[in-house]
Amino acid sequence: MNNFYPSNKTSLSCIYTFVLLVLLFSANSLNAQSCTINAGIDQTICSNDLFQLNGNSPDTYAEGPTWAQIGGPSVVISDPTIDNPIITGFSGGNTYVFQLSAVCPNGDTPSQTVTFTVEPITVADAGLDVASCPDSSGSLVINANVPGNPGEIGVWSVNGSNDAGVVINQPNSATSTITLPESSAGTTTLRWTITGPEYASGRFCESFDEITVTNYGGEAPVDAGGDQTLSNCYTISQNTNLNGSFAGNNINGQLGTWTFVSGPSNPNIVSPNSSNTSVNSLVEGVYVFRWDVVGPCVSGSDTVTVTVPPATQDVTQASISDDNQRFCDPSITETTLVGNSPDFTNETVLWEQISGPAATIVDPTSATTQVTGLSSPSAYQFRYTITNSVTLCTSTDIVNVRYNVNPISISANSGNDIIGDCGDTSISVPYTSTSGNRTEYSIVSGPAFRVNISYYLYKLRKRK
Repeated sequence: MNNFYPSNKTSLSCIYTFVLLVLLFSANSLNAQSCTINAGIDQTICSNDLFQLNGNSPDTYAEGPTWAQIGGPSVVISDPTIDNPIITGFSGGNTYVFQLSAVCPNGDTPSQTVTFTVEPITVADAGLDVASCPDSSGSLVINANVPGNPGEIGVWSVNGSNDAGVVINQPNSATSTITLPESSAGTTTLRWTITGPEYASGRFCESFDEITVTNYGGEAPVDAGGDQTLSNCYTISQNTNLNGSFAGNNINGQLGTWTFVSGPSNPNIVSPNSSNTSVNSLVEGVYVFRWDVVGPCVSGSDTVTVTVPPATQDVTQASISDDNQRFCDPSITETTLVGNSPDFTNETVLWEQISGPAATIVDPTSATTQVTGLSSPSAYQFRYTITNSVTLCTSTDIVNVRYNVNPISISANSGNDIIGDCGDTSISVPYTSTSGNRTEYSIVSGPAFRVNISYYLYKLRKRK
């Protein structure tokens, strides 16, 4: 009789084959995992900001991930296959929706959308640069573009140093006259800033553009200043300052030059192209100097006479050590004043009180003296004079003595840290203070401007 059951050998072979198939199926199931993607958070940006998607694809994918636009006017995605492509061709006043999708190894097709709202802002255009001679007639005009969206405002401002001395006569108008003074010369940068309405708490869109304004400078008429007769209180030579009218600083050829015309010696003109310059090595006699001005704005010349009388003797220049004394202890009633000692024969010194309640100068004819009888909270001034008793030449210096008896204190937000909400662009820092007359603040540490997540450490300082 035939046996229809498999032999033991055949049975074992079938069992092994079945187990192998199960293991292979299990391995394939383990490899065919799902996957995730993240399209980022919804954002509101300005039309002049960088528009960049911020996706995240942390897993392995069978296909993608790939970006696609599914809402809003058509734009250009720089590279749909990367997490952070740049978007171009967008405009303000629109909302754009993008989808990030992929195919997982197990066949799943995850996707996620993100929405960008673009706030409009007029692109600022400050117009053309200006270069001119000084002008206060109102004929110099700067022309910027007018804000084009509801709620926008524009304002002119000086950015950086104002070397040209520009005065903006209508700073809140796109078209404004400007004044260039005769006494300034140089280049100033003007900024036209357009700011949109607040679209979220403390958040605004803004654009700006800049122009340069160049003032050639030059005062008319040309003037070398008044004639001078110098002091006889010198030993070998004298010096003085020449003060001519402002002539510019050689912008577009507008320039002034001092020259020596006549005199008993050849003096040294320290800065011959500066309207205000010192002149030294002057001996007894009469000198004539000429101030020549040339340029597109002002031209002309004028002379000045400097008379140096016969020398008698120089006088020691008075100086005081610690000439600004300040006491925080109200119980202090005396101090020491220290002046320099005379250098020449026949010189004497004298301390005098020139302001404050009456105090006692213990030794008024000594270079170093005590002062007693001081009282808080008064302020005092004392003058130190060196006099040559023969030539009657003098020199003086002044010392201030005062009290600061009120303690200085300051507290910023009661010492508590401040953490702003997401999207905040301005945060108030409340503080209280006592005494002092000036409050300063500075940013001690923090990221660069326009960083989204910011940690700043502020320092407040109270000063007298």
